[in-house]
Parts: sequence; C-alpha cells; structure tokens
Amino acid sequence: MKKYIIYGRSNCPFCIKIITKLAKANKRFYAHMLEEGSKELEEMKEKWEHPTVPIVIEVSESQKLIGGCDDTMKLLENES
Repeated sequence: MKKYIIYGRSNCPFCIKIITKLAKANKRFYAHMLEEGSKELEEMKEKWEHPTVPIVIEVSESQKLIGGCDDTMKLLENES
C-alpha cells in the first residue's frame, strides 16, 4: 500500500498545506517535522537533492522523491 513521508518544518505553510491535503484525501502519511538548519533536515535535503521543504517521498515497494508542495499537489489532483 502506498504511503508518503513528509520532511518539513512545523512553521512552514507549504508543509501544513501538504499535510492537510493528504489528511483530507485519506492518504497514509508520516510527517517528520524538523527545525530549520538542523543536521537531520540538511541531511534529508542532501540525500533527496531537494533544497526546500516540504520534501515529499512516496513509499510503496521502494521510496521515490515526489518533490515539494506544487509537485505533490499535482500528483494528488491527478490521482483523483
């Protein structure tokens, strides 16, 4: 079953927008909120080669980067 992992910040309006959209769409997700400039957040940005938050990962049989807010919103709209 497909689910999503969101790496973001609690004070980021784009992160909140994605979390709200996933919840309203009854999607399975885990939101991992990190502080700006934290080592873990910087590691996730480097690992996924995505410089901003949110960093949205789709998890099914493997993990793949969806992207940020706009990319995820487009994906969810296309799934509807």
